[in-house]
Amino acid sequence: MFNSISQNYDLTNTVMTFGLDALWRKYLLQWARLSPGQWVLDVGTGTGKLLRGAEGYGAGAIGLDMSERMLFIAKGKNPNSLLVLGDALMLPFKEHTFERVISAFLLRNASDLATCLAEQFRVLKAKGLFLALETAPIPKDSLLYSAIYIYLRWVVPLLGFMITRNMAAFRYLIESTASFKTPLEMEAILKKTGFINVRHRRFAFGTTVVYYGEKP
Repeated sequence: MFNSISQNYDLTNTVMTFGLDALWRKYLLQWARLSPGQWVLDVGTGTGKLLRGAEGYGAGAIGLDMSERMLFIAKGKNPNSLLVLGDALMLPFKEHTFERVISAFLLRNASDLATCLAEQFRVLKAKGLFLALETAPIPKDSLLYSAIYIYLRWVVPLLGFMITRNMAAFRYLIESTASFKTPLEMEAILKKTGFINVRHRRFAFGTTVVYYGEKP
């Protein structure tokens, strides 16, 4: 599915989020407190947007994805980046390798969320940071619940189809978001994985979240 929408993936994200996805990634990277000399793993790097941002801080960054087409586009935009074709459920790295593990819109696509998080915890060094940008179900108490529901349920798939000619992929986006964990549920899972000082920050009326955790 991601191979099929790779060519217009960045444009679609920009249009659907009114360009705010760039600000969410920027916030994640600022929260990550990156610095030269650190090694960062971007899991599910896609076209490499988050990876480029991490490299802008002078950190050594590796991007991993299981979509060949996504990595092909990422390589074109990041010719000097280290890119790896691999599975987020079986990261091909040793324990305690990275100071930071980051991701954007990866977690809800994992067929086994617990294993995905455990792998990221495993490759982090002690005192390392985990940060993830992800969508979340519309908060039930939102005053804009109906408007957001209509936008996500009907407008987003239509926009996706107009740009990529693949409506099914964007129906999947909405369905996977609606059935994904709430921020409080995600915090509980992160703590169970072993992370401490877990917290989150909501954006876009609560439908987009940045998660943060530290490895003891």
